[in-house]
Amino acid sequence: MDLIAGPIPGYELLDSGEARKLERIAGALVIRPSPAALWRPRLDQRAWSEAPSECIRNADGSGQWQHRRGDPGELRFAWQGPGNGARALTLLVRFTAFGHCGLFFEQEPVWRLLAERIATLRAAGKPAKGLNLFGYTGAASLAMAAAGGEVYHVDSARGVLTWGKESAAASAVDGVRWVQEDARAFLALSRRKGFRYDCILADPPSWGHGADKQVWKIEEHLQGLVDDCVAVLADGGLLVLCAHSPGVQHAALANALGAAGLPAREGGDLGVRHQEDPRVLPAGCWAVAEKG
Repeated sequence: MDLIAGPIPGYELLDSGEARKLERIAGALVIRPSPAALWRPRLDQRAWSEAPSECIRNADGSGQWQHRRGDPGELRFAWQGPGNGARALTLLVRFTAFGHCGLFFEQEPVWRLLAERIATLRAAGKPAKGLNLFGYTGAASLAMAAAGGEVYHVDSARGVLTWGKESAAASAVDGVRWVQEDARAFLALSRRKGFRYDCILADPPSWGHGADKQVWKIEEHLQGLVDDCVAVLADGGLLVLCAHSPGVQHAALANALGAAGLPAREGGDLGVRHQEDPRVLPAGCWAVAEKG
């Protein structure tokens, strides 16, 4: 099953094409790079020219912002969790040189899925411990914590952990332990200590480095990561895998889960639907499995 985000209050994908996307994020109209947008835009150039801020991608993958009316600065994106009475989150948005903003909106259905699972466990009086690996700025972690979970958020980059803590403070949400560590090292520690988690999200990059310069390559390390996640998943627990690497499709995630002895329950593509038309901007893949 494909997991397609949208509509999302506070976010609009207005158009895409020619490796760019036109968005409104927390009120700011921006153009950001989007290599997956291989088609022709639908809106005319006049509509695109209304965006006062654009990130221009350099050949080395970095980027730089051009602002005609000044840098929009830090913005606040309000996200309402699932269910009546769910707590609202305030997620801080900042535009980085790589064209990121601190949130990946294709993940919004995943935040909702995890929050719903935690809320269901809590309503049944059961433990609700979450683990977010490669957690970035922590939207999924905060969604689980706001639903009542005890959450471990793991990322090797100090800057995104600080960003996540600031969003937690803005949202008045506690219950997240922010851990600067390599994901595989944290899983190894969890296995040694006998820790178990009721909800796990693993969203690995194509490549990267851990806190102690450990090298991560998805083509070499995905299966080991899945094996470790399955080992620390509690009985009845939910494991969600996502990937955004070129060439990695949801069948690969499902196969890795199956090889670890935990067949995928469902999976498919990730994407974001345009605000005013049915087109979907592809943004990776996902698979989910349940233990027991």
